[in-house]
Amino acid sequence: MKLKSYFQTIAITITGLITIAIIVGAILGITHRNNESSYQEIDTPINLSISQLNKHQGEAYLVLRRTGCKHCEQMESTIVPKVKQLRKKGKRVYVLDLAKMDKKQLSYIAKSFPVLLVDQNRIKTPTVAKITSLGNHWLVVKFDNTNSKANISEVLK
Repeated sequence: MKLKSYFQTIAITITGLITIAIIVGAILGITHRNNESSYQEIDTPINLSISQLNKHQGEAYLVLRRTGCKHCEQMESTIVPKVKQLRKKGKRVYVLDLAKMDKKQLSYIAKSFPVLLVDQNRIKTPTVAKITSLGNHWLVVKFDNTNSKANISEVLK
């Protein structure tokens, strides 16, 4: 009887370890997959972006998001692949985290893209825009801040 009990204990232990390994593997797989579609992968450094925006000529795309924004998180799986596709095509895409910007940088965005402001002083996130440089200022060709996957996809094409 003791030998049978011993083998049952070993079998239960092995089954438990296999189960834990499967759970850990699944969690790591999900985390890895999510990281492939995360804003951190596509964010543009703020100082570099502002400098590039000042000098940019022609068409570009602008994605304004905010760390901790639930709508931004909901749209992440739509926005990140679209940004990657545009960049593969050689398009310039600026992805900016407003939470990491100082007042001067936020002011620059507000003055450069006033049509994107809500209530004359706020930027709703996420906001995606197709923009064109007109020399000394920007023209917003089209934009969306409605949290609609279809509308965001339309702007980012």
